[in-house]
Amino acid sequence: MAVQLSFCNVNAYNDDVMSTSFGDKFRNLRKSKNISLFRLSQATGTSESNLLSIEKNRRPASDDVLRKLAAVKELDISYEQLRAWQILSKATQEELRYILAELQKNQESR
Repeated sequence: MAVQLSFCNVNAYNDDVMSTSFGDKFRNLRKSKNISLFRLSQATGTSESNLLSIEKNRRPASDDVLRKLAAVKELDISYEQLRAWQILSKATQEELRYILAELQKNQESR
């Protein structure tokens, strides 16, 4: 499955993409929405310890967990965005620079 990476404003995402892991992004999102790990655990059927391990980057979120997280309306995020975060968190800094440059070119050509 291909994940389309598109951003409204590439520059706004540059620092975030280059410096933040999936777990950090996910924790920041959860906290910004005032959702506890306990509440998220109940909503997804995923244990708090598993969610905490994902937030601390000890283990990657499975595809099933990403889909369950995307289904939580309070998080207001799509599966595709979560998957893009996960893919980008695995990329090297050089790969990220290339991706951002390509996105910038796309944005400028529109």
